[in-house]
Amino acid sequence: MKKIIAMLLVLVIAISMFSGCANKNNNDNELKTVNLWSGYCMIAEDELEMEKPEWILTKLVDKYNEMQDDIRVEFSYFDDDDVMLQTLKASVAEGKDIPDIVVVQSGVYLEDLKDIFTPINSYLSEDYKNSTRYWETTTFSDEIYGYPTTGANVTYFAYNKALINQAGLDFENNPPTTVEEFLSACETIKAEGIVPITAGDYECNDFFSTLVSKWWVQDTGIDGIKQHGANKTSFSSDQGFINACSIVQDMWNAGYIINDYVTNEDTISDLADGKAAMYNSFVFELGLLEDAMGENLGILLVPDLSASCINPGLSLGSCNQCMSITRSSSYKEECVRFIEWLLNRENSIELYKKYKGLPIRKDISLKDLGWDENEHYAKLYPCVENIATYPEYMVMGIGDLADTYYTYGPQLITGEISPSRYAELLDQANQ
Repeated sequence: MKKIIAMLLVLVIAISMFSGCANKNNNDNELKTVNLWSGYCMIAEDELEMEKPEWILTKLVDKYNEMQDDIRVEFSYFDDDDVMLQTLKASVAEGKDIPDIVVVQSGVYLEDLKDIFTPINSYLSEDYKNSTRYWETTTFSDEIYGYPTTGANVTYFAYNKALINQAGLDFENNPPTTVEEFLSACETIKAEGIVPITAGDYECNDFFSTLVSKWWVQDTGIDGIKQHGANKTSFSSDQGFINACSIVQDMWNAGYIINDYVTNEDTISDLADGKAAMYNSFVFELGLLEDAMGENLGILLVPDLSASCINPGLSLGSCNQCMSITRSSSYKEECVRFIEWLLNRENSIELYKKYKGLPIRKDISLKDLGWDENEHYAKLYPCVENIATYPEYMVMGIGDLADTYYTYGPQLITGEISPSRYAELLDQANQ
């Protein structure tokens, strides 16, 4: 009897051990969920009018999930980037519901948040790194904190060909290439009774960023501008900044900027309807401009500060978004695998076509995108080799300095405050 009981005990233990091993194996094969958060930058303008399942990012996530046995990517969309970041910070503080991947603004914004994200140097494949531009926008102290994504942006002036020709100017064959030539063209346009430039103080005040930023970079230089972020120099002592602000304020005083600038939100309509000759824009709006204007649309690269400026031919824009992996993610290698698949050559071609951004991958040409016959993209594409990120992405960050930069920028343009007073306000916010 004791022998039988002993044998039963051995059998029970064996079954238990087998059951335990079986459970362990099941846990090892458990589906890993990678949570991806993104704001509007990964969603094309026309997609916002569609249901989420129709978005290209959703479709690519679904495609990837169908290819996997052990990973499932869950995509959450936030229609307000500030809300997304506040939610992220709260999740990190509470130590729960933290996403694995976040699409975030690069530059100083990412630097401010880098304690949340993990350096990817040891995960990043060499082939992928070598095929992609703009790692400088996600690298701090030699640590890489994100994958540049969504394509490169470039600022430019869209212009109404009919109005420019009416003013007797030929921007196709003889475009203004310096500030002096540009202001002369504005005066010629104004003399014909045409408003030279339409602009609007909405979203991020792109007019201010387009002009002040480029001419500031070409006077002070990138390294000098970064000193503001390091709090090593003042805006008040930065003569390049003061000069750039003064030029744009002079343009307002001369009547070159539409008089309802502060409240205007009809900039593309103004250009298409002939209410103004030029509009400062950027690559991601090009599709909207082409739809609105057809063959009457022209592209003028933002003129250089002068013939002797720092970095002639420089464009502003770069790649201002990236995909970053949180430090708390348990699936970092899986995140890298997904991101490098999502941003591979084949998928990037489809993403660029949808977002209308210029390629940040070196192995994608305009011909690959079907844009080689498009005169506008042909003019803008060479800019990808000589782009600087906006100064606000270099030094302004998130907080009082950024708020001051955007709040008082329009008042600077319209002459309500002087360039020196604007610099003082920035210095106060930067303390």
